[in-house]
Amino acid sequence: MFVELSKVHIDQVVAEYLRAWAEQDPDLIPGIFTEDATYQEGGYAEPMLGVASIRSYWQKKVVESQDNITCRHLLTSVDQETGRVTVKWEAEFDDRDDSFRKRIMEVALLTFEDGRISSLEEYWTSQKIRPLDQRQLPG
Repeated sequence: MFVELSKVHIDQVVAEYLRAWAEQDPDLIPGIFTEDATYQEGGYAEPMLGVASIRSYWQKKVVESQDNITCRHLLTSVDQETGRVTVKWEAEFDDRDDSFRKRIMEVALLTFEDGRISSLEEYWTSQKIRPLDQRQLPG
C-alpha cells in the first residue's frame, strides 16, 4: 500500500533532484532518496542499491564528467491506483568524456516512501549539439 503524495510535493522533490544535477551537488542526494533507494539506468541495467551508491554514481557521472548543466521539468503524472509516478525532463550539458554539448530527454519512473524517492528507473535519449572547444576541457 502506498501513501498518497500530492503532485505539489512530488514536483518539489523532482525540482530538488534537477537542482542537485544542475548544481552538481551530490550532497543533496540523501534528502531526495531514501536510505535503501534503488536507481536504475534503463530496464536492463543492474540497479544501484542505497543512497551511498547513488551518491557515488552522481559524483562520477555528474560532478566529474559534466559541466554547464541546465534542466527543465516538463511533466509529472501520478497513477492513483499504484502511486507510481512518471516524470519527464529535458537537460543540456557539456559531456567532458565525449567532448560534446548534449541534450537529453528523459522519462523516469519513480516510487516514493516517506516523501522521498525509493526507486528511480530512467529511460532517456540524447543528441549531440556541438563539439566542445578543446581549449576549455580540463587537461
